[in-house]
Amino acid sequence: MVRGFRGGWNGQTFECDASTPVAPIDVPMTLVTNRRTRAVIVWDTDTNYDLYDEQPGADLDIAVLGPTGTVVATSASLDNTYEIVDFLPAADGVYTLRITTSRCDMSPRYLAWAWWRAG
Repeated sequence: MVRGFRGGWNGQTFECDASTPVAPIDVPMTLVTNRRTRAVIVWDTDTNYDLYDEQPGADLDIAVLGPTGTVVATSASLDNTYEIVDFLPAADGVYTLRITTSRCDMSPRYLAWAWWRAG
């Protein structure tokens, strides 16, 4: 995965605000029909966050959009700092891993993503 063979990864600094919506982050993924695919995002939580022991400072979600723009997989769990999807693409093409913000009480500093498809 680190070499980008049948997948890819990246990351960035990430800031969000409870009063300002964050535009989705779209990551392209070239996928193959019926080849198992897994994608994940992870982010951190500042230890100074008042509710650090109870929930992360932000809640991010992911959706995978197929080549035609339809949603083919989602992960929108609560109270953790990661989301994972695992699915079989129905067609060859460029899919989009879309990262969205559901809640942001305190900005994480970093966001990372990775994806992989079976050979």
